[in-house]
Amino acid sequence: MSIVTRALSGPTVAGSRSMSTVGTGGRSSFSGIVATIFGSSGFAARYVVSKLGRIGSQVVTPYRGEDTDVRHLRTMGDLGQIVPLHFDARDQASVEECMKRSNLVINLIGRPTATSNWSLTETHVEVAQTIAKAANAVGVDRLIHVSSLSASSDAPDEWSRAKFKGEQAVRAEFPEAVVLRPAPLVGHEDIFTNRIADRIKMAPIAPLWDGGEAKVQPMLVTDFSEAVLRCASDFTTDGRTFDLAGPKVYTMEQMVDLIMQAGALQATKVPAPASLVAKAVSIVENTPYMPINSTEVQLQARDIIMKAKGGNEPIQALGFEPENIEEKLYEFLRRLRPGGHFTEVDQKFNR
Repeated sequence: MSIVTRALSGPTVAGSRSMSTVGTGGRSSFSGIVATIFGSSGFAARYVVSKLGRIGSQVVTPYRGEDTDVRHLRTMGDLGQIVPLHFDARDQASVEECMKRSNLVINLIGRPTATSNWSLTETHVEVAQTIAKAANAVGVDRLIHVSSLSASSDAPDEWSRAKFKGEQAVRAEFPEAVVLRPAPLVGHEDIFTNRIADRIKMAPIAPLWDGGEAKVQPMLVTDFSEAVLRCASDFTTDGRTFDLAGPKVYTMEQMVDLIMQAGALQATKVPAPASLVAKAVSIVENTPYMPINSTEVQLQARDIIMKAKGGNEPIQALGFEPENIEEKLYEFLRRLRPGGHFTEVDQKFNR
């Protein structure tokens, strides 16, 4: 019997709405949740796996490349409870194998650019549909699908349109799925504030796409992972859609100012036409270590905020208030300041 087979031969609860628990609730307990998390090699996944692991959940972390992509997750749960498993996203049987002993599936796949092997439609529509179809086929109790607050049928960028179509495909295959639509996530490893800061660090220029007037409502990745955990633990969220965002709206120019302040960066802000830059960047965006891609340019040139009226349920419907990113941003970008992590923490950014 292989290591993976042995690890997956624990409590089998798929097909049962009853999730029995064992222990006092820590990582050495059993929460009753056996989760499969697709997209587990990504930034947000490590926070979700950590949340589930610390309450004693079993977590299967499928990966497409090397097991080193998800190896760091194994310490986030008790011994043998975080299980990496290789799979082929184009093969439904392989996808089903990853979830056949799970009672919860979470789809966190969110790559922002197409590659030579995967188009955005394949990644965010077809794979999402395959996961939902497989979850339905093997009798998984619950599915949490993570989309984006920018998702829209008429969005100017292909990524957001694909995310919207992905939501529809998942609903068609698994109507009771929970859909989470987060705003840009902020954290130590995020691809929002860190990429802006790194570009400014490389050259003393801070481009403002279309003048930096677009509005954004970013949220902490820790708040996002808390929202996922609450949905995972609450059956009443089934079939609902939540728009997740932070408590404060910024213009992109204000975000650039905050980032420069937090990282003690100096740069000249220069307005730049988003459409032209996006077209130029799209030609070379898959070059290794390319610090910019067309999707992020287009996203940062349009409003990504909660609707005042007529939107989906807000994060507060899950029973908690999100934190302000400004209270954490210094710590996230402290590495860029003179002295790096040896500098004194000052939340007001005045050092």
